[in-house]
Amino acid sequence: MWNEKGENAMIYSGHATIVSCGGFSPDGSRIVTGSEDGTVRIWNPKTGECVATSVPANSEKPGVLCMDMMDKMAIVGYEDGSVRLISLSDAAFIASLPGHAGSIESVKFGAPGLLPKICASAGMDGVVRVWDMDLSRERAALEHGAGVVACKWHQQKPELIISASVDRNVHVWDAKKGEHVAVFMGNRNTILSMDIGLTGEYVVTASDDHHVRVFNLYQT
Repeated sequence: MWNEKGENAMIYSGHATIVSCGGFSPDGSRIVTGSEDGTVRIWNPKTGECVATSVPANSEKPGVLCMDMMDKMAIVGYEDGSVRLISLSDAAFIASLPGHAGSIESVKFGAPGLLPKICASAGMDGVVRVWDMDLSRERAALEHGAGVVACKWHQQKPELIISASVDRNVHVWDAKKGEHVAVFMGNRNTILSMDIGLTGEYVVTASDDHHVRVFNLYQT
């Protein structure tokens, strides 16, 4: 970790191989990292101490690829297609969300306060799966036909989820109804990153075709 002067302030050492994702916990009291060694580690940001470590999946490909955090919970996506909910207090296993047949490239919690509590996972099996967190049950399977590299919930319209696919397109879905709403085309190569503007009107993509494109979600 670096301070505001660009100086190395702390090193967090413990993972056995590449660290693939990480960030501060929602309350800012902990740093949470995921690694290709299959573990999620929780750190004290002031001391550098690892205060908790998750149990890796019993798999030939246990690596952690992505995570998202909300309140005291993390949703974690794995290379083997597993999706798990993990406690941010002690890295304990809470629930498993089975169903994917390929690596998980993106996981996202739904909007805070939304009932029922939902989250989503996107995988290279070409499906975005929407989950009921209280029941640990699938609510919808949004079929793309090609691997999905990213998904984001629309903050102003929390029933909408936006996804970017290997088919080079951006897709808009109504997760509540399980319906495809719109598609935005134009990228000439794989989409590497995607985000939604603060107003919810625009989505931006960065592609392997060397271009950044901005799409107006309200003009379909």
